Amino acid sequence: MRKLKYKENLSKSEEKKFKKGFTIKFGKYIKKVRKEQSLTQEELAFKANLHSTYIGHIETGTYTPSIFVVWKIAQVLKMKLKELLKEF
Repeated sequence: MRKLKYKENLSKSEEKKFKKGFTIKFGKYIKKVRKEQSLTQEELAFKANLHSTYIGHIETGTYTPSIFVVWKIAQVLKMKLKELLKEF
């Protein structure tokens, strides 16, 4: 997976596109790791005390999770936050 590189002084529309691309890439990565661990969205959601549709929205890039939600997901996936974010 190629790391995203943030550029300073982006226009509002460029920033919005970058955020969307980041969110989609992050969601795909969460889905990949979840599946590697043979977890369903429902199982991940239950263990992280989140709603399963929220996990689905994160995985599709519809929602950008807070750092606290990312930390909770990392805990369930038995990863350090640093490990989960190293791809980015």
